[in-house]
Amino acid sequence: MIRLRASRLPGRGRPCALPLADAGGRRVYPPFLVGSLAVTLTIGTTLGAVNLARLTGTWGVLSRPAVWTHGYAQTFGFFALFIMGFAYHAVPRFVAAPLPWPWLVAASLWLQVAGLLAVTVGWLFLPDEAHRLWIVGSLGFVLASGAFLAVILRTLRHRTGSPESFELWMTAGAVWLIVGSILALRAALADDVGWHHLLWPAMLQGFAGSWILGAGRRLFPISLGWRPRWPRLEWPVFCLYQAGVAACAVGAWPEPVAGLFLLRAAGAILLILTVPVAAALLGLGGPRQPWAARGIDRDYERYVHAAWAWAGVSLVAGPLFTLFAAARGDYGSRVMLDFAQHTFALGFATQLIMGIGGRFVPAFVGRQPFGPGAHRLAFWLLNLAVALRGLEAAVAFGRAEAWPWLALSGPPAVVALVLFAVNMLAALRRPPLTSFQLRPTAAGGASIPRSV
Repeated sequence: MIRLRASRLPGRGRPCALPLADAGGRRVYPPFLVGSLAVTLTIGTTLGAVNLARLTGTWGVLSRPAVWTHGYAQTFGFFALFIMGFAYHAVPRFVAAPLPWPWLVAASLWLQVAGLLAVTVGWLFLPDEAHRLWIVGSLGFVLASGAFLAVILRTLRHRTGSPESFELWMTAGAVWLIVGSILALRAALADDVGWHHLLWPAMLQGFAGSWILGAGRRLFPISLGWRPRWPRLEWPVFCLYQAGVAACAVGAWPEPVAGLFLLRAAGAILLILTVPVAAALLGLGGPRQPWAARGIDRDYERYVHAAWAWAGVSLVAGPLFTLFAAARGDYGSRVMLDFAQHTFALGFATQLIMGIGGRFVPAFVGRQPFGPGAHRLAFWLLNLAVALRGLEAAVAFGRAEAWPWLALSGPPAVVALVLFAVNMLAALRRPPLTSFQLRPTAAGGASIPRSV
């Protein structure tokens, strides 16, 4: 173990620590990470780019099952598999406890992958069997998410120290993954995609958002020198954020019911209030640890800051516009809602996965990534893709001539994920069993070992 040169978190009894590398022993997380990359580069981001080209009329005809496949691939595939793999490695080290039940860890992988394959094959290739495969695949999601929650809770139960605030957020994220899986199963049983309106907030703001906020409480202080603030606000902000996500999810049901408009408005208000406060609690915009003044990983810092900037944009395009629409008694612009969802998914969640993955996975496995230039180029391409996606906002405000140009946002996103995948696959190769030379970072954070 290597102790990172960061001060103790408020109210915590021990400094943050992460392993130097795991050159020996069994690594359970690489199949999850490789699987997540394979999904997003095929039926996830790549299919999304194709769908966007078809939607704007420049390349064939768009089918609704292709849209659903893309959504499931990104949420139940890319996000879920990456977060599960990262969690199985990081959480035991956060709390200094062993990872329990290896068989259940493996089961969660295969159930999640099998569920996604069943849904994809049904929607894209076997339309006559699509309903049955949708049910089977969603049942796989429910079982996989239940296994994931069980492993995480068992790990946290055997912590060596006192409970920490990040555990609340991570546990809530795992619960939201179960909720999203149950919603997918409910939609399949009813053969009604209207349930997807509830599914997307549960998976994006609920699952991915909660996990990112939880991981950030452990990772940002030791990698960026952020100082967590206002610990007394942690519990109320956590509760209000979860309530906001729940209200937005339930209120998203696409029927003109008066009570749902009020629920949607309440959820929007809670998210508008709690997300900026949650970011401030992490230490965003505040003073840093003394060692951070000597310099930090600027590429990683760009990913983190850009992600929070896009989170702010998604709040304006999503909850704020939802609040105005609820006041008028209507559902709001679907184009603007789509922009808000993709801004959160691509600009916030994907960006932080790429930033955190590029910073910590090489330290986990003891190898350097393919190259910093690829990591840097991926950042600019990803943000170009999100910015071009903003043409949806122009369309929502009556600029219909922007619609055909929307397809331009697809290729940069695909290339950015390809570069990220190249870096991750280069780092995930098992390091040779030789000595390691430490290559210190400018931040004084976790040194990345280099085999010699």
